[in-house]
Amino acid sequence: MNFVNDMISDITPTVLHTNKYGIRIVRIDSKHRTKIRVESADGITIYRIYRCNNLPFYEHQYLCWANLDCCNGWKYDDSYLYTAVQKGLKLVAGISVTEGTENPFDETKIQHRIEQLIYPYDRSREDYYISEIFENGPYRFVNVEIIRKGTLADFYDMDEIIDVYKKHDILVNINELYVYFNTELSDLFTGKFNGYEYPNPSTLVECIVTGLGLGYPIESTVGFIQC
Repeated sequence: MNFVNDMISDITPTVLHTNKYGIRIVRIDSKHRTKIRVESADGITIYRIYRCNNLPFYEHQYLCWANLDCCNGWKYDDSYLYTAVQKGLKLVAGISVTEGTENPFDETKIQHRIEQLIYPYDRSREDYYISEIFENGPYRFVNVEIIRKGTLADFYDMDEIIDVYKKHDILVNINELYVYFNTELSDLFTGKFNGYEYPNPSTLVECIVTGLGLGYPIESTVGFIQC
């Protein structure tokens, strides 16, 4: 993998991503630190700020700002998630299928709807898992994870990831990360490993694993860890 040599002006923000609702992610550099800001099109509403060292951004096939845009902190295009894994943009995507509760739950019907949403997908390469079903008023929500087959070690160089975090002043427990890196993604991201719940990481390593699985740029995970 490579580093993008994108050191930019500390005066003019550089737009990293803009979604269909006009919400954008911008980078603003100072001498030693970088601020990544999620903001409305007019810059008045600030949804989130991430801070990290002012370094070239780390570039990887499965990490991008469009993935971070879908982290549920603001309005985004959820249809992006239906095929992001299949298109090789990330390793894990969580989607929700909603239906009325006037009829009993029909698993076959729901599976058919899910497969229509995420088509085309190749079951030899990725699969989907129904993780939660709950009702709220007249609606039934079915939460689904689309997960690439394999382990983090199949897609990332662990030593390289550790080195990137070190440059951002974060020291990672190598032995702990190694265990997560070599556990099947389908176990990690369906709650079957060591009590780990990816939407709510509770340790430094779990934050890193969640970020890599969901395809969030390392700089945003650094900002989350250091906030």
